[in-house]
Amino acid sequence: MHSSTEAIIGFIALVIGYMIYLLLIPVNIYLNTSVSRVLDALDYLFIAALVYLSGGLNSFFHFGYLIPILAATVRYGFKTGIWYTIFAAAITGLMYFAGTSVAFPMAFYVVTGFGTLVFVIWMVSVLVYEELHLRKEMYATSVTDPLTGLYHSGYLRERVNEEIKACRRENGQFAIAFLDLNNFKKVNDHYGHLVGDRVLKHMANILSGSVRGGETLARYGGDEFLLLLPGADREQAERALKRLQNVIELNPFVFDNKPLDVKISGGIAVFPTDGKNLEKLLLVADQRMYAAKKK
Repeated sequence: MHSSTEAIIGFIALVIGYMIYLLLIPVNIYLNTSVSRVLDALDYLFIAALVYLSGGLNSFFHFGYLIPILAATVRYGFKTGIWYTIFAAAITGLMYFAGTSVAFPMAFYVVTGFGTLVFVIWMVSVLVYEELHLRKEMYATSVTDPLTGLYHSGYLRERVNEEIKACRRENGQFAIAFLDLNNFKKVNDHYGHLVGDRVLKHMANILSGSVRGGETLARYGGDEFLLLLPGADREQAERALKRLQNVIELNPFVFDNKPLDVKISGGIAVFPTDGKNLEKLLLVADQRMYAAKKK
């Protein structure tokens, strides 16, 4: 087989292999900086091989180094991007001494030039997609409770403060509802914490499935949940609370073929009637929730 034909076959095989490799790498693996640097080094090796097989210094695939450079700049900052650029320039300099595997006709460089353009556009789109997906995943992790998958208390406190600011500007109102599971301590004591965790997950799934558009539900801590109801008055908030209580009663947690007697009590606070800041609203809702539990 002619050497140029062998080089073209090797070039095509390497491009296909590189694409498959990129598609198989899970996005979240880049959260580990050490592993991410190793993968970046593999990117450089792949691209250097593509450059060598497609003409060395004459190759259009030098532009392929933009992929790891852009990725490093986004993930680690501008300084790291500069170091990655220097590294790419050093590899390009080595091509002067390495030359190329074979000499190719001009038509090959035209075709690979177009191919390089398509390849870089495709890879940049993959990079952007992966980065957006990774950022979305990181954001979701930063604002959610790991056990239930609901928002955590810190996030909902921020949302309530945002709602307070908006209502002050627009002379509006909203309500919050503090929710607490009745008999949850008995479940933990009798069945253990693992079953207790399953109960919490079940209740979180039932409640989140019943939350309507605009409402925000969070796990506040332990067996307590907090619901934000933008624009709601007391009557609307009470109806929302009753809706959640009903859906919990209709969907009990079943253990050993027996439904456990776990229901919810709730307390409501309305801005600005019951309080004009977050802490006051939480205090009022909490007190009303515990008063409801004693009934």
